[in-house]
Amino acid sequence: QASILTQEAENSLRIIENILIHTLSIDDAVDWEKLKRFDDFSETKPVKPNNKALMEYTSEPKKETIEFTFFEKMFKSKKEKRITQNEETYKKRIIDWENEKKRIDEKNIKINEQNQENIRNWEIDVSEWEKRKDAFLEEREIFNDKIEQMKKSYLSCNPDSITEYCDMVLSNSQYPDTFPKTFEIEYVPDTKILIIEYQLPSQDNLPKLKEVKYIASKKELKETYISESVLTKMYDDTIYKISLRTIHEIFESDVVNAINAVSFNGWVKSINKGTGKEENNCILSIQVQKDEFQNIDLRNID
Repeated sequence: QASILTQEAENSLRIIENILIHTLSIDDAVDWEKLKRFDDFSETKPVKPNNKALMEYTSEPKKETIEFTFFEKMFKSKKEKRITQNEETYKKRIIDWENEKKRIDEKNIKINEQNQENIRNWEIDVSEWEKRKDAFLEEREIFNDKIEQMKKSYLSCNPDSITEYCDMVLSNSQYPDTFPKTFEIEYVPDTKILIIEYQLPSQDNLPKLKEVKYIASKKELKETYISESVLTKMYDDTIYKISLRTIHEIFESDVVNAINAVSFNGWVKSINKGTGKEENNCILSIQVQKDEFQNIDLRNID
């Protein structure tokens, strides 16, 4: 457990250290196709019910062939009695067979009615399913049309679309969950300057855990934290890296060359230890030209 917690702590610190380098391997331009919906309708089509088979009649009874005994052959009365019994048995079997046919007919009527009702219900289900599918496909098409309209509007350098596009770029930028992800953007078409009011993390948002050890004698985990001086240095580096990263993401994604310069203001919400109240102060401000910024190698800068 100590080993796992230490690995997690090291990973968290490494993520902070690589905040700027991380973005250099990513194409920050908006991929319009990835914004579109290509998902399929998730509901399966209702399966047609299998009709229950109708019951069939049994074969019609036949008269039994009489094999007379010796005495029946000798005495006419006995022979006639045997013939009469055979006829009565046959008639009874015919009546039972006819009655069974009626019962089968009645059951088949119910089976047929049930089969027809099942088919009707299935047809209704299919009709409702098709309506939901059509609505889904229409909604997906409308959504994708809006993406295309946004793309065309951006490519035509519509000022509102430039702002919306830059908002998407910065929203796509991945930071630790503890970091605020709040910013306001204003685009000035006349000067082609993008103004960014960006909420930077406070020092409390940074990871502080350095290592976890297991103390066998006490049977407990001991946590070690980075020093205040290291934390302060890491925080200073982090806010500069976020600022440079944000500017880089805007310039790199500017495929229509609508932005000549970025004016970046970094704000931090923190508790004023003198008053105990939360304050939101602008602690960093920079304005840079695109052509000037693109000559900087962000991998090697201090």
